[in-house]
Amino acid sequence: MNIQNRLNEAVLQAVAWLKRDIFKPMLTSTAAWCFAAIWTTGIIYLAAIDRTDITLPSVCLLATIMFFCAITVAITKNEDKPKVQLSRTRLSLLILQIAAIALFICMTFYTSLMFHSIVDRHPIPVWPDIIRAFSRLGEQVFTNDIVANPTLAIANPAQYFLIPLLLLLLLGAHFRELGFCRGHRTLSVVALWCFVPACVFVYLLAFSRLSFRVLIRRWLSHLLINGFGEEFLFRGALQTRLRMLLSPSWAIVLQAIAFGIWHFAVHYKSMSINGITAVIMFSFVRTATFGLAYGIIFQRTRNLLACTVFHVVFNSLGA
Repeated sequence: MNIQNRLNEAVLQAVAWLKRDIFKPMLTSTAAWCFAAIWTTGIIYLAAIDRTDITLPSVCLLATIMFFCAITVAITKNEDKPKVQLSRTRLSLLILQIAAIALFICMTFYTSLMFHSIVDRHPIPVWPDIIRAFSRLGEQVFTNDIVANPTLAIANPAQYFLIPLLLLLLLGAHFRELGFCRGHRTLSVVALWCFVPACVFVYLLAFSRLSFRVLIRRWLSHLLINGFGEEFLFRGALQTRLRMLLSPSWAIVLQAIAFGIWHFAVHYKSMSINGITAVIMFSFVRTATFGLAYGIIFQRTRNLLACTVFHVVFNSLGA
């Protein structure tokens, strides 16, 4: 009977926690409803064009991510950080920082469209010469045996991280507030999100379907080419700047939407989807969902380590 009472008490506490810390914040958040509306619109559109091969996995993906996000919330604490009243000068600099990040996101988005031959090549002045110089450096430093694409191994970190970071610092941002401060429960969150991918890697290695050398090459490739740079640009830079103006939920949702749209060119070329609208909807229901997860991980752990590790590990499940 005592065990039964304890079990009932534990269940009641769990239900109370779900109601207080998960469902209530979600149901009362305008940002969460905004994301839900956009995501639902995407699912309905893709279902209407008979793409159940996309809609069903996307529903499962969202449910899985929400489950892991709930556990992440459970094992971490809210950041007890009082709202800072911005001076007129600091507010002006913050707006300039957001404009600078938006500029880099737009430039790299447009470059991606040209790279995948979706739009005609009309290069941005000076920018291609800078990226070309970093591309040549990548070809000199790396080989195909080390990373999947040596041309991008230094060029992407430069355009996603190094150059935006320097500009943000010049505009008054502080290094520690860009995702480089001390983390909170980082290793626990990494273990949570990487558990399933780690099991997959162990299975592939155990049955000789993947070599350890290839796995290391995948990890290094995704770390250099997309994982860390994308996390800095969208979470370390964009989300932290938006957070200084907006609530945490709006900062997470807006960067997730931007992250989804930013991958338009990749989806347009790699997915068997007809029509620009369908690709945009796919970007919302799939990539923006991952952007939401990365944003929540970043918000709860306070730094870029956990979201970067999960980003790299998950991407490495592909090629």
